[in-house]
Amino acid sequence: MKTQDTTKKEEMDLASEQPLVVLPMSKIVFYVSIVWFLYFIDFVARFGVNPLYPLIQKEFALSDPQVGLLGSVVLFGMAIFVLPLSYIADRWSRSKLISLMALVWSACSIASGLASNFVILLGARCGLGVGEASFAPTATSLLTSWFKRAKWALVLGFFNSGASLGVFVGSVFSGYMAVTYGWRVALIAIGIPGIILGLLALLIPDVKAQLQEQGNTAKEVKLTIGSAAAVVAKNKSMLLLVLFYGIYNMAVIALVVWMPMYFIRVMEMAVPKAATIAGLAAILGVVGYPLGGYLSDLLVKRDLRLRLWFPAVMAIIVALLFAAGFYLKSIVIIFLASFLCTFVNPALNASSQELVPSRFRSVSLGVVIFGMQFIGMLGPYLIGVLSKNFGLMNAMICMQIGFIICFFGFLYIGTIYRKDCQRAREEEAASKS
Repeated sequence: MKTQDTTKKEEMDLASEQPLVVLPMSKIVFYVSIVWFLYFIDFVARFGVNPLYPLIQKEFALSDPQVGLLGSVVLFGMAIFVLPLSYIADRWSRSKLISLMALVWSACSIASGLASNFVILLGARCGLGVGEASFAPTATSLLTSWFKRAKWALVLGFFNSGASLGVFVGSVFSGYMAVTYGWRVALIAIGIPGIILGLLALLIPDVKAQLQEQGNTAKEVKLTIGSAAAVVAKNKSMLLLVLFYGIYNMAVIALVVWMPMYFIRVMEMAVPKAATIAGLAAILGVVGYPLGGYLSDLLVKRDLRLRLWFPAVMAIIVALLFAAGFYLKSIVIIFLASFLCTFVNPALNASSQELVPSRFRSVSLGVVIFGMQFIGMLGPYLIGVLSKNFGLMNAMICMQIGFIICFFGFLYIGTIYRKDCQRAREEEAASKS
């Protein structure tokens, strides 16, 4: 039976694990910059449409559930393709795949602006989700191969800051573009930068090629669908992470999609002002994601279980603050909840990498993203249905139930997390020998 000192030593060994690929800092900065800006543009394209919904709803005469469907269908496209593309990323080339995905989602953003009816617009938004499907897991596997484990959550927190800034810039840009040039021009303009950055991503060398240069091919072994499925299916922490991260994402995405509409309808703001306020709520993640990642890494040095218990505490606090903020129509409270909400993602993303051997990192986060998007796609549509029957403010408040469920889920995962992490390290050591 393991003593407390032995367990502590194992956790310290995990924290000190060195990068899979060793690179000069100048190259790391360059490659990380490309990946970060791509994630930024990813969220500009995905959420820049949110302030445009009132204009789109008016032009196409849409109901609230149909508006919610426009947000949900993006997640549907992501959910369907995230696992196949994540598997391809680990078998093929991660850098080439993220380049291809950027070109696809950018083309679909442009197609959204050219849509002549609701069905075509729905298809274009679904295609955008397909393009974005495996970007996060593929990019995350690249990042975690360049940095040692002790810095993972901090690095992923910085990476996620691109998402927050993307939501902000996308919201403000599209809101003001729509007033001046119309919603179609806004969506077309959003699609152009992704094409340029997608081509730049081809400059990132593939992990397999880097390992071969360093004579370290033992760390990257050939994957099969069976081995990828087995490593995830037998890991209880991973399966529960997929479930509860999905519920968490469902609540977050629903609130982000409907936030501008809440400000317009409930608080009676004009479209540009609502877009700006919603964007400001999102940009708090530029600080929140790295700070949450830093705190997670700090806490894990004390106890590995805190990788999940920290998100649990944040989830219940966020639920109470959002409910109060929407009911009281308080922008300050809504902003505070939005800020704390971003503390959770870096810890959960890092856990998806800790629970599997290194060769399964893309597939691992791909499975997590599948749960996030498959469950998350219900959120925007669910708020649309609730809004139609009970009003938008009540719908936003009811969505906090999702965060409360996650509080209990993350608490439980923390109790079994240490054992499953150690099993993954033992499997990796066995594969190297």
